[in-house]
Amino acid sequence: MGRRSLQINLRIGLLCREGIGEPREKSGLPLNTDALWYKDAIIYQVHVRTFHDSNGDGVGDFPGLEQKLDYLQELGVSAIWLMPFFPSPLRDDGYDIADYNSVHSSYGTLDDFRKLLESAHDRGIRVIIEMVLNHTSDQHPWFQEAVQLGMGSDFEIVLLASLL
Repeated sequence: MGRRSLQINLRIGLLCREGIGEPREKSGLPLNTDALWYKDAIIYQVHVRTFHDSNGDGVGDFPGLEQKLDYLQELGVSAIWLMPFFPSPLRDDGYDIADYNSVHSSYGTLDDFRKLLESAHDRGIRVIIEMVLNHTSDQHPWFQEAVQLGMGSDFEIVLLASLL
């Protein structure tokens, strides 16, 4: 069997640019700024589940984070760094990702994420997504395929890493 290649769908990464285009006329975030913007940035790391709960279920969510963007802007935050928020069994604090193309239902929906992204950009706040592509859940299709193919396959590294 030939070497298999893993094709990574970064659809969520592409959504960050979808519909944003050229610099905004309001106070929005221009996308064609200095590549070294991060050197002087104030980056605020956010774990969505612990930041602000908008619906009273005890778990932070994207609508809650969006409600606090003005507060973050007042603090001088120029970027928020989101810890993993993808569907996950949460055995590794969300780093055991089961689907890179969606949002964990506890945190809201993909539309909630899009709304947060747009609201942040309207305030000139960048959004950084922590995507650790080599952390996958045993529920992820890559892992499931590795299990089916077994040892000696091109996915053997996935299986061995899961045993560590």
